[in-house]
Amino acid sequence: MPTELPAPAFLRQYFHYLAENPQCTRQPHGGPGGFNTKVWDAYPLREEKRASVKLALTSPDSDQGFPGTLDVTLTITLTEKNELIFLYEAVTDAETPVSLTNHTYWNLRGVFTRGSIYDQEILIHSKRIVEVDENLLPTGNLLNVAGTPFDLQEKTPIGKNIAIPNKGLGFDNNYVLENRSNKAEVNKAAEVFDPVTGRRMEVITNAPGLQFYSDNFSQPNHAAYCLEAGELPDAMNQPNFPSPVIKPGELYRQVTIHAFSVD
Repeated sequence: MPTELPAPAFLRQYFHYLAENPQCTRQPHGGPGGFNTKVWDAYPLREEKRASVKLALTSPDSDQGFPGTLDVTLTITLTEKNELIFLYEAVTDAETPVSLTNHTYWNLRGVFTRGSIYDQEILIHSKRIVEVDENLLPTGNLLNVAGTPFDLQEKTPIGKNIAIPNKGLGFDNNYVLENRSNKAEVNKAAEVFDPVTGRRMEVITNAPGLQFYSDNFSQPNHAAYCLEAGELPDAMNQPNFPSPVIKPGELYRQVTIHAFSVD
């Protein structure tokens, strides 16, 4: 699960005590033993005009506190159209919340120094962000971004307002992607452009949320950014958020496309 979940968490009238990260009363990134710490099976796939690898993992019942055995696959594909595609699929034997994403750090300039992202322009197709409390846990409210430093509906240099959000640390916010009730369709979520190299990246997804993180804690910081498509954080505890829960017999399917071009 991306971003933050409380511990314990509520699901189907029961509390499930999720594994907490060290020095933390919540569970970011799926817990201290999240999928990023696992060794996945890998299978190369040969297709015309594309190269793919399928990764597979089984998460046993109660892994990090989550109910049910979850079988997960991630197919990563590179196409001749300069697209990098992440296809996440999962099935379960018990009701359980699922939100899969990746935490890739991007910098279209390829220069990972502090501030090298400041003049790169970002656009996110979102009118609202998820409000969080002082512990970074969602309150359940969705805040309109119009007229605030979080408004990225027009192309905006990343550094323009980076000193304002989250007590001056930078961006680490979940943007609500509008009109995502039909997960069979993918739509543009975001775009980043580097005026120095002319490189452009579009993010296209069927996910309902996009976490924008401006690399606030690396050394040096503000040298890259993450655009993590997935479910809204803590959605299983927020009745007004789209449900992230899947049941036995259902297929979780999330696709995110990173499309690259040069002006």
